[in-house]
Amino acid sequence: MPAIELLTIRVPSELKRWLEEEAYRRRTSMNRAMVAILHEVSLIQPSTLVDVHSAPTTKSAKKSVSLPDDDWLRDLLLDYTDWIPFDALNDNEWWIAMSQPLEGVFDRAWLNKEFGKITAYLIEKPRKQPRSAQGWKTFVRGWLQRAYEHQRKYTYG
Repeated sequence: MPAIELLTIRVPSELKRWLEEEAYRRRTSMNRAMVAILHEVSLIQPSTLVDVHSAPTTKSAKKSVSLPDDDWLRDLLLDYTDWIPFDALNDNEWWIAMSQPLEGVFDRAWLNKEFGKITAYLIEKPRKQPRSAQGWKTFVRGWLQRAYEHQRKYTYG
């Protein structure tokens, strides 16, 4: 017997209203309520169903590669560990991707200046501090991109 995809079943409006009430009563989704009801009245066998909710929906997180021990960027990040978590930004592939659009300004002196500004900002507004590693990457990426655009627009020469 072929598998049944429950999301594509069309039902009359009265039956749909009853299924919505039944789903609410059972505190579950309409599809799960329909499966349970059809199974209870023996219209289908549980082995013939495809559970659309059991399929994995998220991608697995990619393992990050740490910065090399002799990298100047690693040393720079370690200088700011009082306010910026090193572990959140210790991702070599992310920094390589970050440096591409910042061509020409991405050096130790420029990053040192920007991380100093980030630290001062977080001291003044500690509630703005990101909570997760991904949040830190987003925060730093946005900060550096805005700084680059500001420098590109307003620096002559």
